[in-house]
Amino acid sequence: MDKITEARLLAAADKEEIRDALYRYCRGIDRGDADMMKSAYHLDAIEHHGSFYDGPARDYCDFVIEHLTTVPMARHELTNILIELDGQSARVESYFLSYQRVNGRAADDFIGGRYLDRFSHRNGEWLIAERTIVFDWTGLVTFDEASPYAESFPRGSRDSEDPLYNY
Repeated sequence: MDKITEARLLAAADKEEIRDALYRYCRGIDRGDADMMKSAYHLDAIEHHGSFYDGPARDYCDFVIEHLTTVPMARHELTNILIELDGQSARVESYFLSYQRVNGRAADDFIGGRYLDRFSHRNGEWLIAERTIVFDWTGLVTFDEASPYAESFPRGSRDSEDPLYNY
């Protein structure tokens, strides 16, 4: 294999490992699993989450899971993941959509924003070293749950009872 092809394959593998860390974060926050969220970060990573939180990322994971106990449903989706590799570091911009149902409120939070991440490759793995959250827009939405199909499907939950853990 020539050196150019080998370098391209390594870059593709690096980018896939970075995407996997991003997806673990989303799964963790949506399933209420702080350990899953933490698996996306280096031990010394920093989280900049507006005035809501600014500090160690691993502490943020515990903090946000505790904060989200009033949220029976959360969904984080990623799109437009752009990864710029630079040796053992990478700049990553990921667009996200976040939907959260909050107990006791008539409307749900709907947020469009971006994760601006600095990843680093240490000890053989790509993980987030620093994250800044950017909100591009926010809104309140309501959904009617009276779908005739709703009862014919398993329902998701924010804990180990979610169907994910039993298939």
